[in-house]
Formats: sequence, C-alpha cells, structure tokens
Amino acid sequence: MTHASAHDGSDPAADGPLSDGPMILPMPAARGTAVRELLESIIAAQADARAVPGDRLRVTLDVPAGQVIDADPEMIRGLLEPLVAAAIAAANRPAVQTDGPRLREVVVTGIDTADAFELEIADSGSALVDERSLAACCDLARRCGAEITAMRCPEGGTAVTLRLARRRARRHAA
Repeated sequence: MTHASAHDGSDPAADGPLSDGPMILPMPAARGTAVRELLESIIAAQADARAVPGDRLRVTLDVPAGQVIDADPEMIRGLLEPLVAAAIAAANRPAVQTDGPRLREVVVTGIDTADAFELEIADSGSALVDERSLAACCDLARRCGAEITAMRCPEGGTAVTLRLARRRARRHAA
C-alpha cells in the first residue's frame, strides 16, 4: 500500500502501527500548576473555615493571572494549604494588646524571576508559624525542588517565602 492510496477497508492492518500512513499519537497532558487559581480555592476554603464572628479578615492575593509553575498540582496544594491555613489562623488569633481594632490581614505575593518563582505568604498575626508544621512543609518543599524560609515581619506577623527554582530542560539521546 502506498502513501497516496486510499484505504477502502479491505486491509484492516492499513490503519495500524505497521501502516505507512501517518500515525497520530495523543500529546501528553501539560504538567503544571496554575498558581493563582490554586491559591484562590485554598484561600476561599481556609478563610471560610477559620472565620472569626464579628471580625473581618482581609486577604490580598497579588499573583499574576495565568502564572503556571512546573510542579505537580497535588504536591503544591499539599505544600500551600498548611502555609495559608497557618497565616489565616495567625491573623485571626486575638492580639495580646489592643489599642483599638486590629487589622487582620494575610497578603500572598508571587514574583516571577529569571531563575525561580517566589511566593510570599505574610500575616498580621503575633507568632511565627508552628515549627512542626514548617518542618513538614520544608520536607515536602524539598521533594518539589523548592525552599522555604520564614521570618518575623518588622510591623508584626510572619512572612513565609516559598522559592520554586525553574527546572532546566534536559536533552535525551534518541
């Protein structure tokens, strides 16, 4: 059978892998995580679950729409959920001293650099993230090829930064 001949159904092998016609294979699914969309769903679930009656928590999400990172969505969700939950819980925790209404705020900022994507989760709470929770997140971060740092903010609260290095393309011999 030549490439130019039409298939009339008489040769069942003509459409199979041994035919000389073009073979179309499905493209593998793109592997990546839409960061903003993932964070929006995590923030909505956590903010509702940890709402303090009569008080308003402000959550600001400053991550570019369409930002995609090369990482497994479930691993990234497993990494971000406890960090966002801890920030919201810290912001909702009652302040030791109050001179009036306290701003309860969580700010999530994403920055795309030449060699990494950095995500900072900052809260207006009064304590650092639980060390045990942070250790579990650091372990998962390493498996994702990421790094986590945490520090107290000068204005109060905590900032946790997740740095996801870009993966380098590798060439394989054919």
